[in-house]
Amino acid sequence: ILFSFDPVVWVPNAFSPNEDRLNDLFQLKGGSLKHFEIHIYNRWGEKMFESTSLDNSWNGYFHDHPCQQDVYVYYIKYWGFDNVLKTKTGNITLLK
Repeated sequence: ILFSFDPVVWVPNAFSPNEDRLNDLFQLKGGSLKHFEIHIYNRWGEKMFESTSLDNSWNGYFHDHPCQQDVYVYYIKYWGFDNVLKTKTGNITLLK
């Protein structure tokens, strides 16, 4: 019997990098992924963060400086083991 699981990526809608140790990182969760990439942009289209690993979380910094409280846009591409490209876009709110 061959089992096939659809790839899944869970994205939070907010985080608060204020060093209180609660939701300080923008962390994604996922499963059944063969390949993954994320890009996060500010409202002016400047890339603030990118990664190809779910283990890399955004700490709310850009070039070693804390980002302002704002809404940012993410674009995610991911593939399951069936090699089918899936995309996910949305907003993430950085709270201070």
